[in-house]
Amino acid sequence: MLIQKCKNCSNSFKWSTIIKAIWSWGGFKPIKCESCKTTHLIKPIARIIIIVLALIPLLFENHVFELFKAFGLNAYIFWAYPAWMILLVLLSPFFIRFYIKE
Repeated sequence: MLIQKCKNCSNSFKWSTIIKAIWSWGGFKPIKCESCKTTHLIKPIARIIIIVLALIPLLFENHVFELFKAFGLNAYIFWAYPAWMILLVLLSPFFIRFYIKE
């Protein structure tokens, strides 16, 4: 998927703007288009997807540990979750979608 564009003027949102909207301390924040100043909100399903994807490794923690141990990668076990979160943060602008509140 591609980074979403503005629903009004088709101006592409910046990758960094979407990252800040999703991963800021205050939670999910709206994005304002730089061209037409339209406010876009994160879709509720996108919020659920982010939360579920962030928690998946914790749900399968025992299986992941056993997988790493089976391949003799005991030293790398504690890098699995941080690596997953970094990947999630970097790729989230490509699958998170926004809408305009009517």
